Amino acid sequence: MPDIIRNIIRSWKVLLIAILLITGCTDNVHTTYMDLSVDLTQYKTYAFLPPGDKYNEGMNEMAYAELRDKTIEELTQLKYELNPENPDFLVLIHVNFGADTMVEELPASYTYYGEEFYEGLFIDDYYYPDFTVITEIDPTPGIRLVRYTYGTVVVDIIDTKTKKIVWRGWDIESDFGYDPDELIEDAKSGIDEIFDWFPKETDRG
Repeated sequence: MPDIIRNIIRSWKVLLIAILLITGCTDNVHTTYMDLSVDLTQYKTYAFLPPGDKYNEGMNEMAYAELRDKTIEELTQLKYELNPENPDFLVLIHVNFGADTMVEELPASYTYYGEEFYEGLFIDDYYYPDFTVITEIDPTPGIRLVRYTYGTVVVDIIDTKTKKIVWRGWDIESDFGYDPDELIEDAKSGIDEIFDWFPKETDRG
């Protein structure tokens, strides 16, 4: 097949994937991805960013570990490789478990590492070792703020080189209770549904 035809087919494939992701949503789960200059299908490796910024409310180490492990499970099924030393993208999970929180939205652009950063959550082999140099996280076009109510789970996918959000998925539940175990299980279910909209191995060609 001539290269020009192969490139045209690939361009249309990427555009179709982007359109599906732009419009992806269910009753509770939403995604935003509109920057067609970013080809998510080229990513292969990832690492986590520690959730020490102010947009994690009421989450402890045990709860976060379960959500992190659920995310690893989902990304492994999608054939992405955990590689903290050389990640193509970074995963930052935000959860609002604080029933009385004053945070009403998670903006598209926010401060990450700084004076208010909480380093109590364990730092281990899952995490990007240079996370302390990331002071600001900005969006690519199309990433928008999230109404960050109690029980909301947000997954930001951040390009390692640009430090910009290239994809955001979130789950908003209206019937969260206050039982800690129930909260964690509902959040894990939300992560499962969020990654239903993330590019799969077959999309990456």
